[in-house]
Order: sequence, then structure tokens, then C-alpha cells
Amino acid sequence: MLEAYDKTYQNYKMMEESLLSKQRRLRSQVKDIKSTLSILDHMASKKDDPAGVTTDFRLADALWAKAHIPKTEKVSLWLGANVMLEYDIEEAQTLLTTNRDQVCTLV
Repeated sequence: MLEAYDKTYQNYKMMEESLLSKQRRLRSQVKDIKSTLSILDHMASKKDDPAGVTTDFRLADALWAKAHIPKTEKVSLWLGANVMLEYDIEEAQTLLTTNRDQVCTLV
């Protein structure tokens, strides 16, 4: 009988670890989605500016680069699993807002 309880306990412990791992991954996704949304908001506010946008972006942990982004209405979003798709800025904002709301309800 103790073996059965021990096996059940181990199964629940494994499920708990899996859920905690999923929560950590989702929390990191929320941070990434929020930062991407703030960038898209900035690009949308500068959409009518013919000069485009000058910004700094991170290449690595301690390496930043300055870039000039010409006026554009399209952005490419990295979806993972070696997939990147091009969206209109408004479409990208809608997609990321929906994803953020779904992830926030799970976390």
C-alpha cells in the first residue's frame, strides 16, 4: 500500500514540476510580448513621420546598436520554431494583445 501511495506522490510531484516550468515560461513570454507591444506602439505613433524612426536595439546581453527604420507599415514577428511572419502594424498589435491576454489568464 505504501508503494502505491509513493507512486501516486511521485506522479503528482512530476505534474507540479511540469506546471511550474510552464508558468515560468509563460511569465517570460509576457515580458517579451509587452516589450514588443511597446515597440509597436512607438512605431504606430511615428507611422506618419516621413523620416522614420531612429532607435537603439539589443544585439546581445551587453551589445546595443543604433538603427534607422524607414517609414513602414509592415513588421515581422518571430513566432518560434523557425517561423517568422510579416504583419501590418495594427494586425501585429491585435495578435500580440490577444496573446498577452491569453497568457495572463494562465499565469
